[in-house]
Amino acid sequence: MSEIKRLKNWPKEVSIKKNLTDLKIKQCGFASTNPKQGGWSSKNTADFFNESRSTTSNDIKLAENITKYPELKNCKNKNEAKKLSEELNSGIKRNIFDSEDLLQRYLSINWKDIPFFNDWEIQTLGSGKFNTREIGEIDFLAKHKSQPKWLIVELKQDQSSDDTVGQILRYMGWVKEKHAEQGCTVEGLIIAGSDDKRIQYALIYTRNVAFKTYQIENGKFILTDPKHLKMSTLNNLSKNECNKLIKLLESKD
Repeated sequence: MSEIKRLKNWPKEVSIKKNLTDLKIKQCGFASTNPKQGGWSSKNTADFFNESRSTTSNDIKLAENITKYPELKNCKNKNEAKKLSEELNSGIKRNIFDSEDLLQRYLSINWKDIPFFNDWEIQTLGSGKFNTREIGEIDFLAKHKSQPKWLIVELKQDQSSDDTVGQILRYMGWVKEKHAEQGCTVEGLIIAGSDDKRIQYALIYTRNVAFKTYQIENGKFILTDPKHLKMSTLNNLSKNECNKLIKLLESKD
């Protein structure tokens, strides 16, 4: 079965091994520790593909993890996918990542699959970090695909709220001066695993910076607005706008 060795699509390779094993076990039953009693196991699959049992077992496990974490398909090779699956299995708690490094890596791999970022093209490869070589590393720097806009994404996990807001404003200023063409706007996005009132208050009078929380639901990365952030926008409405909003809400009762 040398053909499978030549597959450049590693997700398909591991899927074939898993599907074959599942099919043969369904047909022949599961093999016991005594091969003479018949049945099928990962050892038989390994023999079929002329490879070690550990290699086959790892590939089958990786195929199972792909079902749990579809984003693994975006990894360049099996080694990278195996490492990420181990991190995901051990690092996700309460549907959020345990460290900023894991969140950074996840977003860099799955950027194109997250609906919020569909219109934004990331400006770096690998970890996603953009080194300004002057004022630090931007977690993510992206440019809009069709409009004259830039986006700076700052992840809040292991730092204080004041540091997060200060960093993203500094990075936005730097991009405005060093990268943005005349007429371009610069926007900021802070992503955190939970709500943060300090950030909420700091952003009330800060233009072009949004704050969102995230969760991992069924293998998908979901960004949402904190509830009281939506209410805080009432402070910026005029008296006439407030009256119109009240009438609209009353009409829905």
